[in-house]
Amino acid sequence: MFDALTSVRPYKTAMPLAEALAAIDEGNGRHFDPEVVAAFRRIAAALYARIAQATEADLHREMRLALYRYFKTAAAPAGAALA
Repeated sequence: MFDALTSVRPYKTAMPLAEALAAIDEGNGRHFDPEVVAAFRRIAAALYARIAQATEADLHREMRLALYRYFKTAAAPAGAALA
């Protein structure tokens, strides 16, 4: 949900961090597990700042690395350091 709220889509602009967190807080305990919300809130600002500054190429590279790490797919970018 956070990505959907904070990303630009063809039909909407990106929501600011504070508004996205408020929307998540509204569902805390009903739609979202309170422990997950609490854990996410601890990392949300840093995650948002890092992603907001990244280029599209950087984000694609990170996504491919994550896919490889979690699913061992062939998605890792060429030359990537696979741990």
